[in-house]
Amino acid sequence: MWTNVNANCGRMWTNAGRCGRICSNVMQIEGCLSQLPPEIPQRYREIGVSALYSWQNSLLLDLKQSDRNYLITTPPNTGKSLVADLLAFHYVSQPRKVCIVHSSFTLAKSRFRFLEPLWFKSGKKLVGFFEHHLRPLDDDWDGAVLVIEQMNLLFNEMVANKSLSKIGLIIIHEFHSFYDRSKGAEYECFLTKLKFYNSRNPQNQVRIICFGNYVPKSKELVEWLDAELYLMETYKKNIHRWVYFRDENSVYNMKTQRVVRYLDKLPPDSQGGVIRLALESINSGGQVIIYTASNHEANKMAKLFTTEFANLHSTKKSQYSAELEKRTEALRELRDGCARRLLKWDRMLVKTMAYGIGVYHTGLTQIERDIVEKAFRDDSLILLITTNQSSNLKLASARVLIVPSMTGENAVTRHTLLQVGARCTKVVDEQYGSASECELQFPLSCAFLMSSIIFSCSACTCIISLRRSLSASFCIRLI
Repeated sequence: MWTNVNANCGRMWTNAGRCGRICSNVMQIEGCLSQLPPEIPQRYREIGVSALYSWQNSLLLDLKQSDRNYLITTPPNTGKSLVADLLAFHYVSQPRKVCIVHSSFTLAKSRFRFLEPLWFKSGKKLVGFFEHHLRPLDDDWDGAVLVIEQMNLLFNEMVANKSLSKIGLIIIHEFHSFYDRSKGAEYECFLTKLKFYNSRNPQNQVRIICFGNYVPKSKELVEWLDAELYLMETYKKNIHRWVYFRDENSVYNMKTQRVVRYLDKLPPDSQGGVIRLALESINSGGQVIIYTASNHEANKMAKLFTTEFANLHSTKKSQYSAELEKRTEALRELRDGCARRLLKWDRMLVKTMAYGIGVYHTGLTQIERDIVEKAFRDDSLILLITTNQSSNLKLASARVLIVPSMTGENAVTRHTLLQVGARCTKVVDEQYGSASECELQFPLSCAFLMSSIIFSCSACTCIISLRRSLSASFCIRLI
């Protein structure tokens, strides 16, 4: 469901339909970029983007025709970044500058590498600010890609130089980081300063367009920003919430409180079942993605799986060993290709790839991440271990396991589970068909694992696993 709420007049309209399905009024990419060189639409076609969905087209038209601030909140991987890119291209023809803000250096660099050649072909200069200090600025740029910390520094410098009126649009990606423990203060500080500037300069206001995944308290935020809210709700309505009590080996429907099915008890392991759950899918010929809380946890998990898989492979009789043998030639070519492309590459990747395991997080270079993603997509890798911050990862697998932290800076929240869960159900749905077709197929599953709690969903089914001694209401609050 797509909903538009006007914060001032209360106008609301809806466009029903599943996200990811092409509805009516599809607009070809050339129509959106008709004023730009033909090489730019061609580049989008090369990466698989040939047209806009109806909601993207409607939103883009509204953003072009209006001069108001907007907050767009959707599930992950629904196509909002494409809308942001096309809106920035629209402003290329305007005399004022555009700033594109990301929450992390990795995402900002990735966006800059993609957009900079396209801006160059259109005769405009896009610059990137990625250093930990802001370099001296000249006026020879039309757009900038930067992180929120740099945006604060750029704002301060342009206010001091009385040149902030040259900026016409600021696009903020990952706006859900507004509530992040480490980034939230930066966002609040910047937006507060910008609100004050706009209130004092009504003739040269800087427009803000914010894009985020499941932004909490969005209605309060649009009132604070004096903005309009676009809200997309999808996938949540298709997820059935179940609870699985391991001690009783029974699955309950959270709504009816009745037993749905019984599952075989999982043998214990050092990760509370995560290794066994992964092996269930691997032994049946499927691939597995594991989401962890941080880069450190991802590397730690990769070491555990490498040790476990090495022991299994040494027996030469396990099903895992048979699956690895199928990929021996592909893994050898992958290793040789990495040796040719990279003079020095991550030691962890060298060790894990030999057993069909890939690691994907911000501690790796962009080239290393691209190699791992392509290898998993080509079925060369059996297991991919990543982090919850890898919001740009779009890969389908037979099973997705989510292993969040319960304490500390990266502690799991309801918002984190919504983001990662929606991302997982989307890639499963794209790979295996509609939710109704695979609702009861247990191998197609997405699982949230904590020390004693497991959330698992089969495309549209969410199973929560915990010990009977724990309260089910805790899990209900999380999801």
